[in-house]
Amino acid sequence: QANSRGVDLELNFSHGFTQTKKIAEGCGYTAPGTHFYAGKVPESEPETRALVRLCRSRDIRHTVMLRSGAESLYTPTAVCGAERVEMMCRILELSSGINRPDDTPGALQKNSFAEWFVSTYHKPSFVLDSDDSYEELYLKIEEAMVLSMVM
Repeated sequence: QANSRGVDLELNFSHGFTQTKKIAEGCGYTAPGTHFYAGKVPESEPETRALVRLCRSRDIRHTVMLRSGAESLYTPTAVCGAERVEMMCRILELSSGINRPDDTPGALQKNSFAEWFVSTYHKPSFVLDSDDSYEELYLKIEEAMVLSMVM
């Protein structure tokens, strides 16, 4: 999860950074490592800054992020147009076979790119997690990715 400098890029976005960093430090993640180290300041990493710069330079309707982990579909709840988001979630679920979990994400996930994008632009953002190989994941989500371009 971390870049070559030991910063977990998912936690390096400005949305909720201070709270996330406190939680991570309370769990013992106080220095660069493999995961859960948020960095010294938000957007300190070149990868994070590049993604933020890309989002700021384009009129992006929504985002879909692929991530390795337990199979699930996640979208932050604080988005505008709840009916549209629900419809988009349903399309992504049906076309990929990846479903939303019944439980809510952990506190550290609240500082992800998806949360940042939603809080900044008030537009939908989705996270597809899967522990499949890249080849298996591609076969599973190919239709969902095509559909996400026209939603």
